[in-house]
Amino acid sequence: YGDCFAEIFAATSPFILESNDLFKVFDLDRNFKVEVIVEPLPCFAYYTDRALLEAKLNKDFPYYESLLEAVDRYYNYFRQVSRGMLNVFSLKNLRQFMMDGSLVYPEEIYHLLTPIERLTVLKQIRDDLLYNRRILFALDDDKLFLNQAMEFIYESTDCLRLILHYKINNKIVYKTIELREPGIIAAFADFFSSLPNSNFVLPTEITLAAMDALIAEYEPIATPDFTESLVSLASMGV
Repeated sequence: YGDCFAEIFAATSPFILESNDLFKVFDLDRNFKVEVIVEPLPCFAYYTDRALLEAKLNKDFPYYESLLEAVDRYYNYFRQVSRGMLNVFSLKNLRQFMMDGSLVYPEEIYHLLTPIERLTVLKQIRDDLLYNRRILFALDDDKLFLNQAMEFIYESTDCLRLILHYKINNKIVYKTIELREPGIIAAFADFFSSLPNSNFVLPTEITLAAMDALIAEYEPIATPDFTESLVSLASMGV
């Protein structure tokens, strides 16, 4: 029995992974195709090119070079294979982002996005929604609560990731739960696929109006030239 148990144990992986190592939390080296992400903010991977990564990642961080290469590869691969992804987010968290520029990463590894960078990203998200370049829905925050501490990543019938991120003693702690039970994954997938036609999300015109209001609120902060996107649409085949 001891040998049998040892073999079974060796073939298992942790149900809950707690780590501040982003390589482990997001499994940056894997190949994947994301079908659905339900998260606090709209997915920024579509707008984050290498130049922005080089500007925002903290160069004094111990493994800056390795992290830069891994995240750049991860985002490039993501943009190639996940264009048709369903992305559900919260407007209240988007408003908070516009206020402080913070993302759900350890503060020691990146610099906060500046007001001009936040506005640029918001305008790109708004245009992608307006011109149907992304499948993007905002939750009705009065009907379905989503705080800043969790995100769901549905990749396939084989895996659903729940990533928790919260602060303890002013340090961000990550916990990743990988669900691989087919019945549980199917239940989540069914719920996610039902969201666009449910009353848990806002109509697109209301989401666009909310984004336009945010743009109007924050545009007076600066008057830059917004003709240059953070990521060229041409390089993304759009």
